[in-house]
Amino acid sequence: MVDIAYSFEDEYSIDVQLKFLSLLLFDEAWAELSGLEVVKPEFYENRHLHRICEWIHKYYKKYKKMPTSAVLRELAKDYINDNNLAQKEYFIYEDYINRISDLKEEDDLEYFKDKAIIFARQVMWRTALAKGGKAFELENYKDAMEAFEKVLHIGEEADMGLDFQKLDMRQFLDSLENEYSTDNMLQTHIPDWDEALGGGFIKANVHIIAAEPGGGKTKTMSYLAKEALLSYKRVVFITLELTENQIMQGIANCVTGLSISEMRNKAIQEDFIRKITKFKNDYSDNLVIKFYRPDTITCNTINNYIKTLCRKKSEELGKDWRPDVIFLDYMDKILPTTRIKGNVYEDNGNVATDCKNLAITFDCPVITGSQLGRGGWNLTGNQVISMASIAESARKVHIAHSMTTINANNAEKQLNRCRFYIAKSRTGTPGKVIYIERHMGRGTIKQVEPYDAGALQDLSGCTIRNTNNTDK
Repeated sequence: MVDIAYSFEDEYSIDVQLKFLSLLLFDEAWAELSGLEVVKPEFYENRHLHRICEWIHKYYKKYKKMPTSAVLRELAKDYINDNNLAQKEYFIYEDYINRISDLKEEDDLEYFKDKAIIFARQVMWRTALAKGGKAFELENYKDAMEAFEKVLHIGEEADMGLDFQKLDMRQFLDSLENEYSTDNMLQTHIPDWDEALGGGFIKANVHIIAAEPGGGKTKTMSYLAKEALLSYKRVVFITLELTENQIMQGIANCVTGLSISEMRNKAIQEDFIRKITKFKNDYSDNLVIKFYRPDTITCNTINNYIKTLCRKKSEELGKDWRPDVIFLDYMDKILPTTRIKGNVYEDNGNVATDCKNLAITFDCPVITGSQLGRGGWNLTGNQVISMASIAESARKVHIAHSMTTINANNAEKQLNRCRFYIAKSRTGTPGKVIYIERHMGRGTIKQVEPYDAGALQDLSGCTIRNTNNTDK
């Protein structure tokens, strides 16, 4: 039997070490918690990677955000020029920077996080052995133990949380103003809906829009996307049901007020082109729509995609680009990163947790649709879907910051009416009913005066079957 010697260089090749730098750029939350302590310039023997890591650390210390690849290339140029180095040196830096910035969807970030900690410990262990061994020889046991203890603490979180004793109350009030300022929310511009939500959709949280199949989840999100764009918000719309073109059609409905059949009418197409072109010229930099096949991806895939998109858009526009709102159409079509075989209740909750982490990572609201169980499909009279009606979805709703249900009996559907019910709102007024007039084909949504939905149904002569299978 032949013994194969362990090779540090083989296990931690240049490609692997490059991924550690990719982690700093693509997962700022991890970088802030522990990554900057794990991935340090002094851990790199390769002088080019050492220098790039140093630039990342200095840039973050100065600006409190990670540099883009364009910024890193500029820093490389400055370094080459300031030190009168040969041009070929720049090309080496450029190649490494491009490879750092090329994060693929299949790259497992969690794997490389664990790998980075082990790498840092092994590098520090070699240093500790040399330093500690010499200290032991001199009988300086305190310094020797400190050298070894540093290795054990690598990877610990740098953020120790909120220490009340050290809390600055003015900074606390400033953070409160920042979190709940309507400038930092996505407003619906439907007065009672915004009020019930606590001013709008709050960032770093998940917000659910729930309805029966065909109940208007996608149309409502298309309307909200249009409102976000009108407020100069940057929108990423992830669709797992309709195609990218179909989502764009829905947003075009909302922008122009024209139905699909009217868009196809050659007599008014020039008017459509004029309206949509003006909208495109004003807001096209702020909207990206991405389609994934349903039941094939997790939020990790979406997370990696959005980080790559941010990098490419930032380079293309020459300025920092990050989403102000993420739409997921819809969460029930996303696979959980942690799946429990046969337990749909837990899987739904895990997807909601993944969506929440997405909202935290990009510090923006994540607005997603969710289908109600059969108990909410055939409403009668003034019925609405409340928290008491969603036992099978309770875990995902508990994680959400707000949930708005779309409610319509058969008569309301025929009259282009519905009622938004704020089933949950952590900072607003849950339990509120908002009366809506909407045209699904045109994408128009507006608030109207309260009405009696039961009386509408009685007047219409509609007969529908409720969930108890008795005629009304």
